[in-house]
Amino acid sequence: MKFLMQVLLLACLLTSSCGNPHVVDEPNNKDIVSGNDPVDPDPTDPPKPPPRPQKVIINLDARPVEGDDLAGLKIPYKKWLVKTINLGENRKGKWCAKNFKNECVKNRQVQFSFDLDEVPYLLDGDYRVVRANLKGSFYSIGKNYKTELLCLLNINRCSGRSIIRIPKFGMSFLVKMLWWDKKFWQDGHDKVVINDWFHTQMMSSWNEDEKLYLMEDWSLPLSSLFGMRSEHLTDLFKSERPLTFTVTDDTYVKDPSIELVLEEVLDDL
Repeated sequence: MKFLMQVLLLACLLTSSCGNPHVVDEPNNKDIVSGNDPVDPDPTDPPKPPPRPQKVIINLDARPVEGDDLAGLKIPYKKWLVKTINLGENRKGKWCAKNFKNECVKNRQVQFSFDLDEVPYLLDGDYRVVRANLKGSFYSIGKNYKTELLCLLNINRCSGRSIIRIPKFGMSFLVKMLWWDKKFWQDGHDKVVINDWFHTQMMSSWNEDEKLYLMEDWSLPLSSLFGMRSEHLTDLFKSERPLTFTVTDDTYVKDPSIELVLEEVLDDL
């Protein structure tokens, strides 16, 4: 009996602590989470959105004028003297350059519009416009008179040179009476045509071989064309109505677009 008790006591010591407070079972390391171990996220926490880009570049393609694009807008010249045509249309004739029969316009007001799509929403406190360039190609046969205008009808502002007098005859009073749309020019000529920058750019593009002002793949900043600062450009592109341009009067416009650069508005610290 004594031998049996000794065997049981030995077995107890080999297999467990048998209630001995000085003997502790080794823990299972797999159940321990250290401070360096990754912790699975709470599946109920929504994922964090990616950071907002500091700069956004948007390209807007022009389209022909349609529907209500011109509602409430005026054009520089009366239609019965200088007719309007849409983007992509031309006026062929003996006046056209030999190699540019399709890129030819004479005595016409070419019109085109840009839909702003999501731009006004981006400018609603999150971004501002830092640059806006009108891109495209311009082919002008107007060497004799040099009266080419590029106008943004939404703000009644133009760059270039307008028809002020009849070539060789003068009579500017007659031009204003017959040619001009009075409502378009009601602020006065110098407040509508704010500079001749479009004219000077065009004059630098004369191609003697083609006998044509050839502005292919040009980029024209709206700030230079219309004297607009960043805040003015931002207000302009906040509008939800299309922006409508016209180029007059002997210039064909091809593939116009606007490259718009937006910059994030940072909160003041």
